[in-house]
Formats: sequence, structure tokens, C-alpha cells
Amino acid sequence: MDFVISDYEKIPYDLYEACPAYKQKHIGRKTYRSIVHHLSEQDLGLTFNCEWNSRLKKLMRFMEKRWGYIPDSFRQYEK
Repeated sequence: MDFVISDYEKIPYDLYEACPAYKQKHIGRKTYRSIVHHLSEQDLGLTFNCEWNSRLKKLMRFMEKRWGYIPDSFRQYEK
């Protein structure tokens, strides 16, 4: 989970702090979106699901704050 969305207190400065997976050579927008979608669909227990949902909310706050919008592919996770 930390590889996909890091756990941070303050809004990170750049995308690589918020999403360490982007540091990998072969992970781009489509692959990252697929990983997030796959992990969001899994039922890995209450603790994981609660933590995952809180990190998704943090990621969307980061996108809104830094870019001024949330990509359409992530809008389905807004609650």
C-alpha cells in the first residue's frame, strides 16, 4: 500500500512523494490507475479497506490542491 499511496500528514510537494510507484521506470498513468482500481475492488479486510479509503481521500486532496482538479479516472472514488 505504501508503494502506491504513501501515508503523509501534510500535502506533499510533488507527485513522487504522494505516489512512490511513479518513481519506477515502467509505471505511468495507465498502470498506476489500474493498480489503484485493482486494490480498490479487493476485499482485504476492514483494516486495509479503511486505511486504503483514507489514503485515496488524501491523494484526491493532493490532486485538487496541486493541480486544481481530480482526474476523471479517480472521480469514482469520491464519497
